[in-house]
Amino acid sequence: MKREDFLCLAERELHGMLTVIKQKNHDYTGADDDALANFKITEKLGLSDARTGLLIRMVDKIQRLRTYIAKGQLQVPGEGAKDAARDCIGYSLLLIAMLEEQEAPYERP
Repeated sequence: MKREDFLCLAERELHGMLTVIKQKNHDYTGADDDALANFKITEKLGLSDARTGLLIRMVDKIQRLRTYIAKGQLQVPGEGAKDAARDCIGYSLLLIAMLEEQEAPYERP
C-alpha cells in the first residue's frame, strides 16, 4: 500500500471510529459523566486495577485476531477482524486516557 493510500485509510478509519467511540461510551457508561466508569467498576468490585481490566478486554480482541489470522475466518456474524482491530485502537485510546488521568487526576466538583 502506498503511503498516501495508507494515510487516507487512517484518516477514514479514525473519523469513523470517533463516531463509534462516542456511541459506545454513551452505552457503556450510561448516565455517568466519567468516560472510564465502566472500566473503573472493576476497582469498586475489588477485582483489579481498571487498567488491568482494560488490558484483559484488549487481549480478548487480540485473541480473536489471532484466530482470524490462523483460520481465515471468525464465527460471530457481523464482528469481523477489522472490528476487532478497531476495538484495539479504541482500547488503546482509553488506556491513554487512564494514564493521563493518573498523571493529572480528574477532580469531581
